[in-house]
Amino acid sequence: MVKVLVVYDTRHGNTKTIASSIADGVLDSGVTDVVIRSVGEVDEGEFRDADGVLIGTPNHAGGPTRRVRKLIRDVSGSDLSGKTIGFFDTYMGGDLRKATAKMEAGLRKRSPDANIMSPGGSFRVDRMKGPLAEGEKEKAREFGKALASRIRR
Repeated sequence: MVKVLVVYDTRHGNTKTIASSIADGVLDSGVTDVVIRSVGEVDEGEFRDADGVLIGTPNHAGGPTRRVRKLIRDVSGSDLSGKTIGFFDTYMGGDLRKATAKMEAGLRKRSPDANIMSPGGSFRVDRMKGPLAEGEKEKAREFGKALASRIRR
């Protein structure tokens, strides 16, 4: 059975909402074992047991949050063989994919053989505290379906 772990950090709830929509997309694809955790709740066993992992963050000063950067450093020392890893962020203005690109680069630097789903997802927020821009939840659901199809290959 395929297992997918969706991990997120959030400040105002927008990235959590996107994480839930991504998980819905994974479920739409027939994957039945999907776990959503905030970055502070995820444990090493969940990461180790997952076939696919998605890590999300709000764009914080042009990059991922400190807790997400630490998670990426921690998991880059793990055995990532057989896992598909993807990243997503929420952003405002012209910061499309800035945090996602930095997460991808950080993992690639530490684990060059990691199977990274690239490009990652980037979802627009209209204002600092939200709401998400129109259509972003649906876009996130499609991103989840794309990850699921990549894992099932």
